[in-house]
Amino acid sequence: MLRKNIFGWSGIALGGLALLLAIVHFYAGPFAPQQTLESLVAGKAVAIKESLLASLAGHKIPEKVSRPHYDVDRILKIVTAILAVGAVILGTIAGVCKENPRAVSAAVMLGIGTLAFQIALFAFGVVMAAILVFLVLLLILGIGVAC
Repeated sequence: MLRKNIFGWSGIALGGLALLLAIVHFYAGPFAPQQTLESLVAGKAVAIKESLLASLAGHKIPEKVSRPHYDVDRILKIVTAILAVGAVILGTIAGVCKENPRAVSAAVMLGIGTLAFQIALFAFGVVMAAILVFLVLLLILGIGVAC
């Protein structure tokens, strides 16, 4: 039976591993050292100030091209996405090969569920960052928020 449904079982294994990796990374991570919010905001403010002063003085603003850095967290996210897509692909191949429909659907759903989990976490982070920027702007402008 295992030999007959090899793509489906492989897809289930990859999808389960991807989901497990995503959940462990969510609850136990981040594993790489993170920059504090204060230093991040201060660094961006200094960069904006320097480029504004340079443009007002008529100097050319040097474009800073940074190479993407790969830390443990970014590598884990990439590996999780690759495993999830691999589960979907193996589930699709299993469906084409007329393997067990339960194995096919389990492999595809584990892969899609893992991808949806990562996308939902990213969307949650974007919404929280937008709320943070909004609150900082309210604080800077001196507008009070009634609770």
